[in-house]
Amino acid sequence: MTDNQPGGWTPRAYTDFALSSQLPAMWTLATWIRHTAAAAGVPAVTAALDAGAGPALLSRLVAAQTGAPVTAAVQPGFAGIAEDLKVPGGSAGTVTVCPLAALSQGSSIYPLVYSYGCLHELADKAGFLRDLRHCTEPGGVLLVIDTIRDAGQAVGAGLGGVGRVHAAAISDTFARSLSLAEFTALASSALPGAVVAPLEFGGEVLLDAELSMPETFPDDPVLYVPVAVLAAIQWRHQPATAASSRTRWLADAVPHHQPEIGGEKR
Repeated sequence: MTDNQPGGWTPRAYTDFALSSQLPAMWTLATWIRHTAAAAGVPAVTAALDAGAGPALLSRLVAAQTGAPVTAAVQPGFAGIAEDLKVPGGSAGTVTVCPLAALSQGSSIYPLVYSYGCLHELADKAGFLRDLRHCTEPGGVLLVIDTIRDAGQAVGAGLGGVGRVHAAAISDTFARSLSLAEFTALASSALPGAVVAPLEFGGEVLLDAELSMPETFPDDPVLYVPVAVLAAIQWRHQPATAASSRTRWLADAVPHHQPEIGGEKR
């Protein structure tokens, strides 16, 4: 996300939209992340990395649900917003903000690594996935969730409640996203053994999210869309046979002396 992206979001506009229109959906997504990590063998998350975060809203919700500290590696333009973000209801949780570019140089590893809505923004998508693989500790879980182009038309028909500017930005997001077939091929290449599927929330996740959701969250004005609008990559880190180099997928944004993220190895 950049401030001059044609037809797209500015950091502030996206943050305003997320706080006014996406809190219930983000809470449900945080619940899905927690359930999926547990099912994959990480029942008690001790630390997590949110790679490619925007305002770090999802970071705070995951931290609130898991009780674990979350490192939010934010996209350019979001650092100040992410540091200052306040979630209605004061959702608890410890979140540390760092630049997204730090991922290609840092050495910290986490039992849970996830990324939401970032992949379609990047030129070197395979390099990004490889770096996330390196950030996932052995036995840990990597989850990558992104919009899929296949759902663009159906989503566009359900945007009457979000306003013209936000509707245009959402439509632009889906137009620039990968198709499900492209998403699957990318995952197979960069993350051997990954499972890829449209993301659909099961009954257990929906019930958990509904019962635990803060009452202060506003209603979601986006109409129900009868197709999957997101796809998810699920990958479990098995011990590597050989180390591989990190990819400079965001090289133009990497400072010369970028500190490691997340402090000591977890």
